[in-house]
Amino acid sequence: MAKASNSLKTPIPANSSAPFSLSPSALATVAPTSFLQAHLSSSSLPIRPNGRTPATLRPISLNLRSLTHTNGSSFIRLGDTSVVCGVRAEILDVKDIANYRVKRTTDASTSTSANSEFDFEIWQNDLLVPNLELNTGCSPSHIPGNPPSSFAQSLSHRLLTLLRSSHLISASDLKIYFQNPLEPSEKPILKAYWTLYIDILVLSYGGSIFSASWLAMVAALTDTVLPDARWDVDLEGVICDSEIVNAKKVNLKGMPVPLSFVGFEVEGGKNQWVLLDSDEFEEAICGGESVVVVDKKAGEGGFRVLRIDKTGDSVVGGKEITEIATKAGERWEHWTDILKKSLGKD
Repeated sequence: MAKASNSLKTPIPANSSAPFSLSPSALATVAPTSFLQAHLSSSSLPIRPNGRTPATLRPISLNLRSLTHTNGSSFIRLGDTSVVCGVRAEILDVKDIANYRVKRTTDASTSTSANSEFDFEIWQNDLLVPNLELNTGCSPSHIPGNPPSSFAQSLSHRLLTLLRSSHLISASDLKIYFQNPLEPSEKPILKAYWTLYIDILVLSYGGSIFSASWLAMVAALTDTVLPDARWDVDLEGVICDSEIVNAKKVNLKGMPVPLSFVGFEVEGGKNQWVLLDSDEFEEAICGGESVVVVDKKAGEGGFRVLRIDKTGDSVVGGKEITEIATKAGERWEHWTDILKKSLGKD
C-alpha cells in the first residue's frame, strides 16, 4: 500500500517563535487590574487609561428646564455619564395621612429646632420621593427586559439618605395652610402638603453615577416652582393659581456637592493610588464608587464634610481623605458657578 504524501504539509522551523500580543482593549478585558496598574506605573506621573491624572476631574455640563411637563428638571453630563431628572409636585391632603392629628402651626420660627420637628414631617409623611432608573442600554451590563436592579434601588436609597441628613429642604416650604378670613387673629390651620416626586433617569453610565445623579437632582430642585396654593372652604380642597408670577421657588438650605473616588492598590498595598472622579472601568476593578460630600455656607471660611461613603477593600487614610475633601471643595466652586450661570445669575 502506498504511503500518504506529505507534500501538502508546511514544515514549521523548530527555531521559529511567533510573537503573541494583545490590543489595549483586549488586555483591558482579559486582565483589567494589570491593565490599570500598567498605566499608573508607566511613568513618574501616573496616567489613567482615560488619559487623566489621578486627581484630574471631568468637566460638568448642565441644562435646566429640559422637560416641559414637570415643576423642575435638569440634564447633566459628567464625562460619559448622562442623567436627566424631573420633579413632579403633587398635593397630599392631611385627611389622607393615617393617624394624622390637626395642629395649628405657623412657620419654623415657632419651633425650637427647625431641623428636628419640621424636617421630621418630611420623612414621616414621605414628602420627598427620589427614584432612580438605569435606562436600557446605558451600559453593557444593563440589558433589556431586566427588572429594576438592586444597584438602582441602593442608589435611590443613598440619595434619600443624603437628602435626609443634609436637611436640604424644609417642611415649611411644602405646607399649605388655611387662614379663616372671619378669624384673622387665629393661627392658620395646616390642610395639605406638597409631595415632590424626584425621578432620575440614567441615560449613559460612565462612572461617578451617584455624584451625577445627586447634582442633577439638586439642579432640578433649584429649578422647581410650586404654584400658589390655598384651601377652598366651599370645595373642601386645595386650588392652585395658574399665574406663574404667583408661584414660589423651593428654597434649598445648602448646596451639598459630592466627589466620587476609588482606591486602587496592588501587591498587598505596597503600591496605592486614589483616583478621583472615577469612571465605570475603574469602579468595576476597585469594588464600587466611594463618595465625599462637602458644603459651604455663606459666612463660613472653609468647607464642611457632610458625609463619607466608602466602598471596596482598599485602605484610604486620613491624609488622602483630606486631599479628596480639598478637591471636593474645588468641585463645589465649579458646580455652583455652573448652576448660577444656568439660572441666569451673576
